[in-house]
Amino acid sequence: MSKKTLSNLFTKTEIDSLLIDHKKSSSYSAVISKIAIFLLPYLYSKESTSLLELKKYVYDKFGYRKKYQKRIKRNGAFETKVARAVKLAILIENKNSGFMIDKDLSIKAYSGILLPTLKKYSKTRKSRIIDNRENKNLIPVTIKQIDEKFNFFVLGQSKKSRKSIKK
Repeated sequence: MSKKTLSNLFTKTEIDSLLIDHKKSSSYSAVISKIAIFLLPYLYSKESTSLLELKKYVYDKFGYRKKYQKRIKRNGAFETKVARAVKLAILIENKNSGFMIDKDLSIKAYSGILLPTLKKYSKTRKSRIIDNRENKNLIPVTIKQIDEKFNFFVLGQSKKSRKSIKK
């Protein structure tokens, strides 16, 4: 794996627009993918890291100051992108999660891992559950699925346990 630097992945104008623009960009998943690719060599070099340490590393490399200063607003959109990129990088490092980034910067994962069971409907509209865990087809991943699988693989939470905590 070649060493990825900010200048290899982002142009100066892209970095400036990330730090200044407070709105979601059209290539949201591409930005998250680029930040995750940038973060992977650092993640592989460390024995253990925390989410906070990884976020601080990215903030420092981008020259972003998170603390409030006079006349400077925090960039919530950039902070959210970094947080999701950190989660994605951790999922890519975890070989059991099956997450990867394609050459076109799209985030994909194995169908069997994202959707372990599927409902199949017959012509009479009766459903039956099919086991999908052996399926190795790559399918696009949504941001919600990244968050769910991060909670499952890293934090050890399932949807059912989170629902019982909320009540």
